[in-house]
Amino acid sequence: MSELGESSTGVELHSKGTPVQGSAANPCYPTQLIDGDNCKLFKVAETENFVKEMELDKCGQSYAVVSIIGPQSSGKSTLLNHLFCTNFQEMNADAGRNQTTKGIWIARCAGIEPCTLVLDVEGTDGKERGEQHDTSFERQSALFALAVSDVALINILLFSLQIWKDFTTSKPDSHNEAALNDFFIVEVVALSSYEDKEEQFKEEVTILRQQICYSIVQDKPARDSVVPLSDFPYSSQEIWEKIKADKDLDLPSHKVMVATVRCEKIARDLAAKEEWHQFKKDMNCSTTEFVNRLSSQIVACLSEYDAETSYYDKGPRSTYKNQLKEKLLQLSEPALVSALEHIRSTILVEFKHTFKTALKQGEEFYAVASSCIELCLSNFDKACPVADVVIEMTNKCKIGVRRKLQLDIVLVVSSSYQEKLREVLSESIEKELFGGVIIDPWKSIREVLRTEVRPTVSQLSTALIGLGIGPYTRKMIENLEDYARSVVKEKVRGEAKNVQTRMKMCFESRFVNRLYIGNDDIPTAAKSARCYSLTLLSILAAIRLDDDDTDDIKEILEAELLDSSSSSAKRKRNNAKFDPLCLASDSWEQIPSCRKLIGPRSCKKVWDQFMHETEIIVSKALELGKSGFSKWSRIRKIAIISAATLFVSGGVTAAAILGPLGLLPLLPLI
Repeated sequence: MSELGESSTGVELHSKGTPVQGSAANPCYPTQLIDGDNCKLFKVAETENFVKEMELDKCGQSYAVVSIIGPQSSGKSTLLNHLFCTNFQEMNADAGRNQTTKGIWIARCAGIEPCTLVLDVEGTDGKERGEQHDTSFERQSALFALAVSDVALINILLFSLQIWKDFTTSKPDSHNEAALNDFFIVEVVALSSYEDKEEQFKEEVTILRQQICYSIVQDKPARDSVVPLSDFPYSSQEIWEKIKADKDLDLPSHKVMVATVRCEKIARDLAAKEEWHQFKKDMNCSTTEFVNRLSSQIVACLSEYDAETSYYDKGPRSTYKNQLKEKLLQLSEPALVSALEHIRSTILVEFKHTFKTALKQGEEFYAVASSCIELCLSNFDKACPVADVVIEMTNKCKIGVRRKLQLDIVLVVSSSYQEKLREVLSESIEKELFGGVIIDPWKSIREVLRTEVRPTVSQLSTALIGLGIGPYTRKMIENLEDYARSVVKEKVRGEAKNVQTRMKMCFESRFVNRLYIGNDDIPTAAKSARCYSLTLLSILAAIRLDDDDTDDIKEILEAELLDSSSSSAKRKRNNAKFDPLCLASDSWEQIPSCRKLIGPRSCKKVWDQFMHETEIIVSKALELGKSGFSKWSRIRKIAIISAATLFVSGGVTAAAILGPLGLLPLLPLI
């Protein structure tokens, strides 16, 4: 900072045409910066309007500030008006030596480049400050002028050196030994009296003007450290508030503070533009076009930020640029995710179609799953667009959407496998229970689970684990085996609820077939068919999915429910160590409740009803045996009676299941 001291006559002349504050007709636009009354207010609105009217925001850091301080009525305003062609109000000598400049005023110099602002500071030693002569404002305004100025003119009268003496003797302890020229470039210029030697005064002022302009130009490299001129109101206000509060004034930190505030505001304003909230609504283009347009708009916005913050400290500028970029990506992320979700949905539809078509063509499930999964994920990766600016966000969003696609694939494959598994197991159960001679259907079902389910689950595990979605996939695969067991349980539970109908169907099928293919008499055929139905009842009484699920339900039912008049039944019942009251209970002694399907009491009830209804068929058969009908006519009539009995007792659902009605076309009409 330069300081120029001048001596003058101490006479301020009143210029023609006193300027009006903020007059647009005045190119210098003199404006009060700080009120000089007791409030000492910084006039923010007026200062911002001054910057706007003078278009100072276009100047960036290419500007200088010149201020003048000194005693009241020493000719400060007059000197500034002659130096810089300003139009500050000057003292009217005819009205007396009274205060003219109150507070601190600012104006733009005419005809000086770079842009130069001038501060006209209220004079010291004024009687208007009262008899006690409070010098706080004088000190504060002088410090303010030194803080914001590049060149400070100190108008010193030969008989008034007190303020300068006070200013130079009040030093911080850390700089007690420092000299003035350690901080300032001091030059002393003597000027002639304006009243006595006007022409000489003007010549000397012209030389001083040139000297000041040269100093400003020479000091231009140092301007990189100042705030942009557009921020002068905010910066100077903050400095003034600290001075008023008697706080330490750290100008380098102040510069960073201004840069922080301004960069944050610029970034916030750019991110608040409406265009960043329209992306999700404006998705009429392809995903690639959308991402490219998004990338271009982010680049343009960041370039605009760079242009507006080019004069600020690098630290805050870089920090808020990164924050702006993150904010822009955050604002546009929902739209990008929506675009990627559209790709995911399209790819998933293609996967379902390809996968199910291949399965219908009879291809191996595992091979189809592996090839379709690989193709699906490859198509997704190819369809996802990439742009330099948004590549990081695209990858981040892509990972999330891709993982979702992987989970969708797992669900589709698992669902298809479950459908296939349900079909295979249902057919197996139907075959083992009702397809022919009942040997050990539960053993056969367990064998199906081992030979069909587990190998396929293992192969499916290899295909799905390759998706890289870890615990979720493993848990789902583990659940497939549980699902297979649940399918068996569900199917058997359903059959257990219809056990009476199934037993009657087994009876009439066995009964009619025994008469058709053998030489059994009617009682013997009926007994054989009833034993067969009782075996079915024992099978459906409990779930036996594990090898160690053994019980004696069949022996108990045979001992308690078969015709007690037969000698073999008597021997079994006498030799068996069964509680005669065991069928009165609702639970089996060896069977936990989770495996029980039909309790002992329910078995007894089902059997009693079964015996009642099958006795009708046997009685009718015996009656037909005493008639004159041939063997085949009797069998046909027995089949019709059995079917009619089954239809009446079992309903339409039972009659629809293949029974004697299905056998009738096979019986020759005699």
